[in-house]
Amino acid sequence: MIDDLSAIISALEQVVTAPNRLVLLVGPPGSGKTGSLIAIQKEHGYPRVALGPPVAEELRSVPPKRRPAQVREIITRLLDDAGSPKAVLVDNIEVLFLPELETDPLGLFKDLSRNRTLCVSWPGVLEEDGTLRYAELGHPEHRTYRKTGISCVRMPGTV
Repeated sequence: MIDDLSAIISALEQVVTAPNRLVLLVGPPGSGKTGSLIAIQKEHGYPRVALGPPVAEELRSVPPKRRPAQVREIITRLLDDAGSPKAVLVDNIEVLFLPELETDPLGLFKDLSRNRTLCVSWPGVLEEDGTLRYAELGHPEHRTYRKTGISCVRMPGTV
């Protein structure tokens, strides 16, 4: 967890007028992203949505070939149900990287942040040159994004 949450809160305040009101909290698993989101939830009252379990549960009843088309609808509904006029904290997004879902997680969150402010826990690495990465090269879920134009807060002690 970030001891001083002001960097995250400041980033959320700054993106309010941006076309994509998206802040990524970037760090590998175990770096404190979830703890930071829980602290922000307690301190500011923003709802926190852990996507993994509900998305996986809903997709179980969908035929595999239709799952890619359903992902966006499921996530949109989960965010709508959270219903915060200020910001929604999004956690446990790893399910979105499954190759069979054919989803572009960053593109999806960019689109969804046009109508609401999102702070998304991104389980990956933000390189010094601004490249955002998920999973290692060669891993089936690997993604690399260059020059995202997205506000990112790097977890302390991470590269």
